Amino acid sequence: MALNRASLDPPLKEAGLRSALGSKVPDNNAVQNLYRLIIESSGSTISVNNLAQTLHKSHDSTSNMLSALEKVWMIWKLESYHKQLTKIIRKDCKYYPVDWIFDDKLEVKTAVLLQRRIMYLRQSLGENLQLYFYRDYEQREVDFVITLDDSVVLAIECKEKENSLPSTLKYFCKTFNCPGVVITNQRNQLDLIGKNFIITSIDIFSYSFL
Repeated sequence: MALNRASLDPPLKEAGLRSALGSKVPDNNAVQNLYRLIIESSGSTISVNNLAQTLHKSHDSTSNMLSALEKVWMIWKLESYHKQLTKIIRKDCKYYPVDWIFDDKLEVKTAVLLQRRIMYLRQSLGENLQLYFYRDYEQREVDFVITLDDSVVLAIECKEKENSLPSTLKYFCKTFNCPGVVITNQRNQLDLIGKNFIITSIDIFSYSFL
């Protein structure tokens, strides 16, 4: 989806950002550009140093702007899952917008729906649920990992063309004793139910699970 400055300007409420940033207020163009970079890189791991270099800002200034965008609920951070394993890349993180209005890719839509549901369950029922992604130094990656009381309960992968359980998910489930897997797509149908895994559309998944 093509982005332009006009389409991104309305959600950036300067008063809210100033309140979140306190006295450390950068120019609004810098915040706009950072927000645009977050949307364009949704689903990819992000380095604050790389963002700072792109924006020609300091590391601290960029970190403050990221925190401000989180505080006014425009973006949210997804951290990598690890369980005291040295092979996990611990410092990786991803940022997603709070809505897929500017980016309706499958992974972004899945991320937003998962985050909303998990926040609801935490706040209304007190469930100790957390959402992560997984990546290790062998480049094995799982898009989303849900834990309950620090135990992995579900792995979610976004794949448009998948009719079986990928090797990465098999490895993850074996390594972390994950009892269930969901593979989402946008085909608007329930494709397959296997042993401990389901391949289905994000819409069906959101209605049935979320």
